[in-house]
Amino acid sequence: MIGLGLLGSLANANETALNIMPVADVLAHREISLGFGAGRTSHDRRWLSAYYVQAGWKDMIELGWDHDFDNHAVWNAKANLYNRGGRSLSAGIAHVSDRTEADQYVVGRQDFRGWRAHAGWRKWTGVHRGMIGIDADLGYGMTLMAEHIGGRDEFTWVGVNWEVPRVNGLALVASYGRANGGGDHHFVATATYNFKF
Repeated sequence: MIGLGLLGSLANANETALNIMPVADVLAHREISLGFGAGRTSHDRRWLSAYYVQAGWKDMIELGWDHDFDNHAVWNAKANLYNRGGRSLSAGIAHVSDRTEADQYVVGRQDFRGWRAHAGWRKWTGVHRGMIGIDADLGYGMTLMAEHIGGRDEFTWVGVNWEVPRVNGLALVASYGRANGGGDHHFVATATYNFKF
């Protein structure tokens, strides 16, 4: 599942993720993901947008580049360290640019029948954050995604990823995030197209 980063900076390195929480999965060898996303917050009604490119190599490495139409680009990289028996572990770096402090993270995944559990740690905007999440098959090409990201300005997100029938590789995602202290609400919509070369 591919998700879009925090709305406050849409060009925030769209590594494979739930809504915004990175997951242990990486793109397959020579798989490319092209994406476009738009979103807004309850405090800022403008729709901000960004586009990105992600690429997988050897089923172990994922590299990406994002641009927010405001002359701000960021890079990301993720390495899969373990993937066996329905369990996976990855580590990555995101938001790499000359204008932001890069984030580091470690994430793990455990598969169950019809759903998967995710957990991890991320240093995000200088704050150490614990993360937990799930994704579950809803049928009809839809997947439910939910996560909680702790630390200062905690957020809880829920979204749906829909794989468009008869258009192999095209997916649409709608996500809603809310600050747990009753603060800002985020609305994000993303379209992604995945293919192999």
